Amino acid sequence: MTARQPVKGRGIRLRARRAIVALLVASAVSACGLHGGVSEEDDCDLKPLAPAPTGFSIGPQRVAALCAAEVEVDGRTYSISCGRFLDEDKLLLDEYGIISRANGPVDDPAVYALRGVDPLQVLVSRATCQVDDFTTGAFWVLVSAFPLPTSICQYADPSDGGYPGDACPLQAGRTYTAALVIGCGLDVPQGPFGGDLWMIADPPALNAEGRYPGLGGENTDFGQIELVDQDHAIYRSEVGGVLELRRMADVPAPTPFACPKPALGTLGSD
Repeated sequence: MTARQPVKGRGIRLRARRAIVALLVASAVSACGLHGGVSEEDDCDLKPLAPAPTGFSIGPQRVAALCAAEVEVDGRTYSISCGRFLDEDKLLLDEYGIISRANGPVDDPAVYALRGVDPLQVLVSRATCQVDDFTTGAFWVLVSAFPLPTSICQYADPSDGGYPGDACPLQAGRTYTAALVIGCGLDVPQGPFGGDLWMIADPPALNAEGRYPGLGGENTDFGQIELVDQDHAIYRSEVGGVLELRRMADVPAPTPFACPKPALGTLGSD
């Protein structure tokens, strides 16, 4: 194990309008740009990492597609998934160790602890991964046991579709900065906020000037969202409008959005 040194997280975010996805998307691993790795075999056993030849690059191997992606660090097995839900600007990383074995190719064997999160349960490693046509992440999340600890909530981006809402539910009485996509009307899903999609209850009609009263901008309005209860929230626009939001229940994933514009309401805690 290497000595722990603070490493600054990289703030690289690409946001686009996207569908809800689960936190653990096994196929996300096969969409990553992977380098080096392990021998390709028919089973899912962990294999020692072998150094990759200079300039050698491979695509997803069969083992990555058929098996739940796993790695081993210090004798402990971790499941891996795309860490797109991480707010990379907030990450506080400490060098922790290296991946010794894996059942698929590994981009970078170095792993990091998230400061304040038990490394025996959650680690991260640098690797570009993609879970839909628009959005990428710069980290893998390595998890040895579920449920996720609530300590990871400080690093989670509530506006991401993979936000771990079970571990990090939005809190009533707190306000979160938010944005509504209004360019396609107010009768389309908004968010995701806290990992869920929301609908505007009784949306106002356009006025004579072709604008929504109490809302600003042509395509996006900025404001704050406050959770009232589990299924209801209030959105307050910076220009004075107030809207009621209702959580959408039983939404299949992925969910096609009615609005084709590549824009997404963002959400961050205040």
